[in-house]
Amino acid sequence: MGYKEQYMQWLESDYMDEATKEGLRQIHAQYPNWTFTAVKTGLDWNTVIQNEGVLGRNLVHTNSISSYKSLADGAYNWDSGTWTGFDGNTWVAASTEIISYYMDPRNFLDEVNVFQFLDQSYNASLHTAEGLQSMLKGTFMEGNVRTGAVASGSTSGGSSSGSTSGSSSSGSSSGGSSGSTAGSSSGSGGFGGMSASGGGAQGGLDMFGQIFNMGGSSSGSNDSNAADNSTDSSNTESGTTFEKQTWRYACSATENTCWADMGRDFGQMVSDATGGAITVEVYAADQLTAGNQSEGIQAVMDGSTQLSAHSNLIYSAFDQRLNVVSLPFLFDSFDDVDAKLDGDAGKAVGEVVESMGLHLLGIAENGFRHPTNSKHPIASLADMKGLKIRVAGSSVLNNAYQAWGANWANANWSEVFTALQTGTYDGQENPLPTADGASIAEVQKYVTYWTGVYDCIFFTMNADLYNSLSPELQQIVDECGQKAAQNQRKLEREQDQEVLQKWADAGVTVTELTDEAAAEFKDASSGVADLFVKDCVDKGFDQSEVESLVAAFQK
Repeated sequence: MGYKEQYMQWLESDYMDEATKEGLRQIHAQYPNWTFTAVKTGLDWNTVIQNEGVLGRNLVHTNSISSYKSLADGAYNWDSGTWTGFDGNTWVAASTEIISYYMDPRNFLDEVNVFQFLDQSYNASLHTAEGLQSMLKGTFMEGNVRTGAVASGSTSGGSSSGSTSGSSSSGSSSGGSSGSTAGSSSGSGGFGGMSASGGGAQGGLDMFGQIFNMGGSSSGSNDSNAADNSTDSSNTESGTTFEKQTWRYACSATENTCWADMGRDFGQMVSDATGGAITVEVYAADQLTAGNQSEGIQAVMDGSTQLSAHSNLIYSAFDQRLNVVSLPFLFDSFDDVDAKLDGDAGKAVGEVVESMGLHLLGIAENGFRHPTNSKHPIASLADMKGLKIRVAGSSVLNNAYQAWGANWANANWSEVFTALQTGTYDGQENPLPTADGASIAEVQKYVTYWTGVYDCIFFTMNADLYNSLSPELQQIVDECGQKAAQNQRKLEREQDQEVLQKWADAGVTVTELTDEAAAEFKDASSGVADLFVKDCVDKGFDQSEVESLVAAFQK
């Protein structure tokens, strides 16, 4: 029986779940020359996750979003609201949810992430120095291939692109990214791991080369869809030539969101405008930094990633002033949002972003953050008093909900659904698409649809890269970036309305504030702006500059 027959028989067996089968069918249809082989580990999924969740075994960076951090005993101090440091104070215990996500191979069955399952054993019929040299041509690794095969079954001496960040070496790797060790997935429900071998794919060249430690073992040739980083020029209809380049775009939201769509939209427009010279690869959920959003921003500042899209709440970890966008009742409508972000206020906050070694391409949207709860409608300030509300980890949001009389708490997002279900919290606040993605409507009866707090997304490019571009290409990048951000806002708002209708149809009570009630909330939180200014000054920023920034948004 040939490979094709074996593969089809394997796909039709009861060996794995249907979601895994479908993922493999799609990637195999796209790359029919790739070879997939099942590996039965004999491991029980729940047992694996339990063992990987042992306190201190798998860690995430302390700057990670709260949903990535464990709230288990010994991992989090509820009295002080702080996480326990491991391996110094840089790393904290990973939540079982993020461990489960990264250990489930079904989340990585695409042309980029599948390379984490790459068979690292040497095969003389496939892996040649010539093949690897061909794959690396035009990349920064060209000319660095050493002759001499990697020993059969050995692994790379270095970590692959996007390898585990902040996970301990004890046990199987988890909490790692798309570049973790190949062929050793610690089992999943009915899957049991997979190994794959084949030519390089778009976005997979760097990863492939590093897995083989540039040691003279590679597939014989690139896939025809492989990213081209060569220095050849491409002609547009206008006759202008551009150097071929591949840029990586990272965002914190998942693949099926309008955040990722913005990267794809931008990439298509730039490719069209440059005659295909520029290719943009989209890495959702901060794959390149193991899900760490702060490191995702740092990567574009350093230049290892060329483009990024992250919320102002995450950017504020680098510059507290960027939380100005989330001051309570700063905007009274989407039209007001557009007027300010596309006007002087957006220019002012953009200067702060660009002071970080970034070039701002556009300001996109995470949206208004709407509070939900299981107790009663929030139609007035009095209705908020005493409610136990989980609030995103931001001093601006903390101070706002304090002013509104809520018993607020910051907690791991991955724990929120269960906490709402069990009554640990009465409610939470988030943009509706985010809340809907976590099935919040299943455990919440009421939502207040308001303009109380807003999040934006900064779409940025590494400044050194931008400054290296020709004036013609800079103009293209700026125009396409602005257009992509505008398109993303439109999509986000469409989704917002879709979720609102979906929830209403499911029986969730939707409350919109009267003008009088909105004024009541706004007045109660009027002092939050002063606290924001003080917080910035305490961190060393000039008071008059911060006050001017606030004033630009309050006009």
